[in-house]
Amino acid sequence: MLDQVTQTQIAGVSGYNNSGRVALNGNGTESGQTNAVVFPFDDVDQVINRPGGSFYNTIPGNPTGISDTLQIVIDFVSPLDPTYLLAAPPYNPFVFTDNVRGKELHLVDGEPTALVDPTFFGTDKDNSNPGSGKYYRSVDSFCWAVDIPEYFEYPVEKADIVTAHLKFAQWCQSGGATFDDWYKNKSGYRNSENIY
Repeated sequence: MLDQVTQTQIAGVSGYNNSGRVALNGNGTESGQTNAVVFPFDDVDQVINRPGGSFYNTIPGNPTGISDTLQIVIDFVSPLDPTYLLAAPPYNPFVFTDNVRGKELHLVDGEPTALVDPTFFGTDKDNSNPGSGKYYRSVDSFCWAVDIPEYFEYPVEKADIVTAHLKFAQWCQSGGATFDDWYKNKSGYRNSENIY
């Protein structure tokens, strides 16, 4: 989602892979939204090259696949004010899970889209509180999604991230104040046996 950009500001989007799970406007943005929402893909199986099996690149020794690369181009009706791009990234990345469009997962406190199903907030271990602008965090202060600025060596299948990246829990529970480099390969930061 492009925060503070409406659908009508977008002339067109190209480069995406849409299998029909998400309804699109003629300009390539998602229908029914207030802000401009662009999906690079709406079905991960259309952009990964699965070598067989139900897991993808998470079990050591199994065949690996190489995903497709998508280049998304967004043409605007009029140029945006350059200051829009100078602060935090002007996008609000998210995925939806279980093939349920309204079941969105954003970065911590990322504003949900107009198509979110709010009945998921506060269920199970979710500690979102829309009234206070608090979204997408668990009851134990863990985030539901992360944005990492470099290549990420992720956990093997069925290994909890806290057993692979040993400073992740402290980073989450401090609200990002400590161990902001938790994903780096530093002494005491990793259990290599649980990293793919």
